[in-house]
Amino acid sequence: MAGNGACCLKSTPHKIEKITMRKKINSILKKVGFHVEEEPDTLFDVVCGMEFPAANAKHQSVHKGDAYYFCSESCKTHFDSDPEKYAGT
Repeated sequence: MAGNGACCLKSTPHKIEKITMRKKINSILKKVGFHVEEEPDTLFDVVCGMEFPAANAKHQSVHKGDAYYFCSESCKTHFDSDPEKYAGT
C-alpha cells in the first residue's frame, strides 16, 4: 500500500492507543524477565493510521516543531493541506 497513494484507512485515537499500549506491555514483560521479540522501529502515519518501518520513511512534514512521517506522498499532501486536523493540536 505504501507509496502508491492508495491509503484509505482513517487514523483513530484507538489505533494510536493500541500501538502505545503494546509497547508499554512489551516493556513491562521485559522488565519481569519475559523474552519479547524486538519489533523493528516503526512510525505511525497520522493520516491513514498505518504503521510502517522507520527505514521506509521517505515523506516528512514539520508542524509546530514536531516531525510527522508518512507512508506515501498522498498522505503527506493531505496532512500539509490541514495539519491541525491530523496533528491533534
